[in-house]
Amino acid sequence: MVTTEERRKRQKRQERQKAKTCNFLLIYLGSPYRLQKELRCSEEEANYLHKRFFDTYEHYYSWAKEQIEKIKLLGRVTSEAGRIRRLPAVKIYPQDSKEYKHAIRQGLNFIIQSLGASITKRAMLALDRAGFQVITQVHDSVTIQIKKEEAPEAIEKVREIAESAYPLSVPLKADLKLLTSFSESDILILTGGKDDERNCQRSQKSSRLNGQSN
Repeated sequence: MVTTEERRKRQKRQERQKAKTCNFLLIYLGSPYRLQKELRCSEEEANYLHKRFFDTYEHYYSWAKEQIEKIKLLGRVTSEAGRIRRLPAVKIYPQDSKEYKHAIRQGLNFIIQSLGASITKRAMLALDRAGFQVITQVHDSVTIQIKKEEAPEAIEKVREIAESAYPLSVPLKADLKLLTSFSESDILILTGGKDDERNCQRSQKSSRLNGQSN
């Protein structure tokens, strides 16, 4: 028997996946037709979502088009952090080829996504310089190991380092998790980046601090 809570969680997962599909497709200027196919929704809903997205982010479409024209002209892109990605396929293949279209998508993706990687790498270097033991990194999540007695002070220090890793025109927020192992079930403290702190009192084992910068 499926409980109400399980149905709620399942619905939440489905809605989240739908939102992710919609968001990622449209930031690469996907059409309403493509959106309809991916979401398996009606033409009316696809047109509504497409219009709503670009009405909400009204300057994004023109910005993305401007970046694509630069990619076509230069055959390369440069991230905000100064990293360069060369896209020779733009100069080699005809515009109706799959290689050319893939290179254009790669270029736009690099501009959008690469800054997050640069911020994460800079945060890792700053954490290492501050004396923290960096264990691993997955995407924009950095795991460091600390002693239990250092946890209260370390949480605030790690947050300060992560949130100042790169100067932005908008606030950079970090979510921190204090864990006793790599398992999410062993969480002691979860602190959100929007000042919504929730304490989960569990075991008093030796702790690891998993800091995630968004």
